[in-house]
Amino acid sequence: MVPQTFLNSSILIANLFVLLALRRIISLRSQKEMKKKLFDAAFWISLATLLFFWSSLFYVLIFAALFLFRITDIKNWIIPLIGVLTVAVIVASVLIATGYDISNYVTSIDYDISLDFTNLNSGQIIIASTIILSYFVWSLFYYVRNIKNKAKSLKPSYFLILIATLLAAIIIIISPIKTGAEFIFLFAPLSIVLTNYIEVSSEKWFKEVLIWILIITPFISLVL
Repeated sequence: MVPQTFLNSSILIANLFVLLALRRIISLRSQKEMKKKLFDAAFWISLATLLFFWSSLFYVLIFAALFLFRITDIKNWIIPLIGVLTVAVIVASVLIATGYDISNYVTSIDYDISLDFTNLNSGQIIIASTIILSYFVWSLFYYVRNIKNKAKSLKPSYFLILIATLLAAIIIIISPIKTGAEFIFLFAPLSIVLTNYIEVSSEKWFKEVLIWILIITPFISLVL
């Protein structure tokens, strides 16, 4: 539905790094190798931030996980900062080795915020974003309501997916250059939210309609 997501290689790779971080964050539920997982998560998000600055919002997920999984050891709260520092040291070392001015690199980072959606004013993106927004609002309502029925040990993971979805939505809203590529951050967490709704829904015909809309819409978009 949004082929623009494949046109920006930086955002595409940044999203891949975010997904790798999300995997490590959710796996904290096992309470095993926590320091390694926290370091990896911060490391991946830091790499994503180098490619697309607003990927940095996903740092919130790390500290949300520490809170939700009730990880109170202060050492574990420091580990993510070490992951960030590691990437910073590597980048600084590469810049120095290649003779690139660090101050110029810092000033070149695009951390602007824009609420101008003019670039998204095309039939294809309007249709896709309308469907995505509708699915987002509809499934999110049931997802939140269904969390209370989940096992206590699983609830933190569900909340983390919810937070990831909201962070992705924020990125879409504030992204400085809106091309449609930024929608890719929303696809993974939203697909999990929507799948959970489809699993609990008892109305088979409605589930079929939801899926067929997703299948047919890209073909309709091609002629717009």
